Amino acid sequence: MCRQARRTDVSDALALVTDAPAAEQIRFALAADSVRAAVTVQDGKVLGCCLYDAMGKGTVGPLYVEPGAEDIVRPQLLRSACRAMLRAGYWYALAEGPGLADCPALVPDAAVPVPVVPAPQPSERDVPGPWADLYLPLGEELEQEAADHVQAGRRTVHILRPLASHRIPLIRWVAEEFGEGWASEVEAAFERQPVSVLFATDNGRLDQSQALLGFTAWGVSALGMTGPTALRPSARGTQLAMVLTDRCLRELRRDGYPYAILGGFGKRRGALRELPSAWAIPGSYPALFPRDPQEVAGVDD
Repeated sequence: MCRQARRTDVSDALALVTDAPAAEQIRFALAADSVRAAVTVQDGKVLGCCLYDAMGKGTVGPLYVEPGAEDIVRPQLLRSACRAMLRAGYWYALAEGPGLADCPALVPDAAVPVPVVPAPQPSERDVPGPWADLYLPLGEELEQEAADHVQAGRRTVHILRPLASHRIPLIRWVAEEFGEGWASEVEAAFERQPVSVLFATDNGRLDQSQALLGFTAWGVSALGMTGPTALRPSARGTQLAMVLTDRCLRELRRDGYPYAILGGFGKRRGALRELPSAWAIPGSYPALFPRDPQEVAGVDD
């Protein structure tokens, strides 16, 4: 039987490992406020243990199994851990650590290998379909602080995290400019602590709607996933969209994610050109964002 681990499973789970770092990971995962592990139990004994969020947020692994039980237990255990992550708010997981080198073979219907060196051409990193989610590894350089103002064309643009007092007028502005769907995502971003949305303004203030240029959000549709990034028409045609995307990725990296998922890209060749280590995820359509295929274009140059 595979199930969510319990704190009482810790002694049996520790019996599966022999080195101190692995034991410490298991103790930490089972002592967390929300236990971050799945176990396989037979006759009251833990035969296997799969951690998640142990190698960084949004990761599944390491996986430890009692010798002799690997073939039967490992696929079940991996699926159980992934289901626990789905309940926790993730849509994707990066499999890392001992016991998971052959992850695509364990769950061939749900896993794809991560390219060590992505192909150089955007067309080679794309997939067929009206849209797709993009996978992007996040390097340590993104842990550096970014300036709170940047040059975008001739503008000096301020990138600001709003306060609770900005909530109602900013949500109203997003609804008026971009529709109620994205306004709902921004409202969800205000529910998180810290708030997971940033706004761009050309005067450093968020209480004047005429100064607002756009916004970017993350972690609202699913954990580790970027939300909408939108610019009002007067701000388009500059590098501001990529500036906002960069800030969003920095926030995810500082939150502990080793990767980001850029969700629901229709016109994605431009993004793949700007992000040479990103690639479109096979099978990601329609998944989390079911839409009418007529609403988005499949490719662009």
